[in-house]
Amino acid sequence: MAAPFDPLFCPEEPFIEELYEPNVERTHLFEPNSDADEFLSSLLTNEQKPQNFTNLNDPYLLSARNDAVQWIKTTSSRFGFNALTILLAVNYLDRCFLCSAGLRLQQDKPWMKQLSAVACLALAAKVEETRVPFLLDLQIPPAAEEVAGFVFEAKTVRRMELLVLTTLGWRMNPVTALDFIQCILPKLKDCDDDTAVEVLRSCEHVLASVLSDWRWVQFPPSVWAAAATMQATGVHSDAMQHIFDLLQVSKENVEECRGLIVELMGNGCNKRKSCCLNPPSPNEVIASCFSYESSSSLDSWQVLPSSVSSSPDPN
Repeated sequence: MAAPFDPLFCPEEPFIEELYEPNVERTHLFEPNSDADEFLSSLLTNEQKPQNFTNLNDPYLLSARNDAVQWIKTTSSRFGFNALTILLAVNYLDRCFLCSAGLRLQQDKPWMKQLSAVACLALAAKVEETRVPFLLDLQIPPAAEEVAGFVFEAKTVRRMELLVLTTLGWRMNPVTALDFIQCILPKLKDCDDDTAVEVLRSCEHVLASVLSDWRWVQFPPSVWAAAATMQATGVHSDAMQHIFDLLQVSKENVEECRGLIVELMGNGCNKRKSCCLNPPSPNEVIASCFSYESSSSLDSWQVLPSSVSSSPDPN
């Protein structure tokens, strides 16, 4: 008598576990290949050129940007976020608040820059990191450190995240300098895997050291990639001409950008600074909401009365 499930039976090949053979050739981390060339071409096509940053003459805005970026860098270091997360967060911040069609920070509302930094870093962490802290934990330093600035409820940060997403048109994966650096490392002379990793880490340090300066937005990612690589390797620009050709950047622009790197790193711009914000009472958590109007100013940020909360929003 046939079993009731015989029609569902499907003979399968016996499973044989394949043992790992150490002699099998493995793909190198930075090995040149045709796919990498296609990827580089795609990066150049999608690279965001310097935008219409019309607010660079506003002293308060530039100071607020510096404070926000310093907070992003310090908090990222505390949670062990990678360099790409920092670059993405700063990219969101600049596209939101320095562009003529973006949002506007108001000097009489100092909590705006803090909330903007928190929202941009939270979004970048969600895009890039595998482990993302709670929104309240992201803002609270270790017990040994004093809370600097404002602390916002999770629902408030989520509202700001939505405002940032809307302003950016949900374009959250821009091309960054690190994308270009990983493409050009195999093209460097005498650069094996171990050396490439060291150069990449040095480039990350260079980029993080100059992010806080407002002149960061004056150069596209490809130029920053070439200049950071020159700074990390110490290679003269004449020996980098093939890299400039690959990235389709001019030698003059790269040398100008590298000069800015030397200036900023020489001035100790890579030293971490604390955010110069006036902290509220320790138990206070500011709650606020925003109304977004599709207008040229985009500055209709409405604030509700503050509330007090002792625990993060579980939702």
